[in-house]
Amino acid sequence: MTTPETEKDTPPATPARARRKSRRMVRHFVLQLLPVTAGILIALLIDGLLELRREDKLVAEAHAAIAAEIADNAEQLENALPTLDTVQATLGEMQQVIDELLTNGTTTRTYGSFGLVMPRLTRASWESAERTGALGYMDYEQVRRYAGLYGGQDGILAGYNDLFRRFPTLGSIGETLQSKDRAMRLDDLRRGSGVIAEFTIAIGSHRAMAEGLKSRYRSMPCYVEECPQPAAAPAP
Repeated sequence: MTTPETEKDTPPATPARARRKSRRMVRHFVLQLLPVTAGILIALLIDGLLELRREDKLVAEAHAAIAAEIADNAEQLENALPTLDTVQATLGEMQQVIDELLTNGTTTRTYGSFGLVMPRLTRASWESAERTGALGYMDYEQVRRYAGLYGGQDGILAGYNDLFRRFPTLGSIGETLQSKDRAMRLDDLRRGSGVIAEFTIAIGSHRAMAEGLKSRYRSMPCYVEECPQPAAAPAP
């Protein structure tokens, strides 16, 4: 129980003392908060830098993989193009045989075999870049170029499939050329001549598109830091 004497010894609280006490508490709180805030900011900065490095690495790996895939597809297409010329030449020889049979009823001409090669044009690296999210970190123009190239590649593959679907019609023409029934053979030869003409046009159109894709393959810009350097010219 307090006595009047102890109550008299305790100095009464004043607004000034209360304010000083509040300021000390605020300073103490701020001093405690600053290291925590600085630590959080540093951690966020480090996480951001690590994430940026991860994105850059992901994009670089995607560019390198796509560049390698494009180079391989270009080689595949270039190796397959000569077979289009072979098929076109054989179609021309068949047409000459038919023309002579229709005109003279006989011919000494022959025609070669067909050996159309389907190029193995892949898109695995492009699809992997899409699945891993690498495309989302690339520049829009880069993605647009890739998408246009692979879209053209799909069109070329569809064109090759269309050419392969036409080959069974040539088999019936071959049977007609071997037939001994002259009257029936003449009608079939006329129809066969139209089939060959359509096939020849399709081959020529497809070859022009394939040449265009080959040119696009070769003109694709290099997005990786260390692009392949052209081979040095031999010393004279």
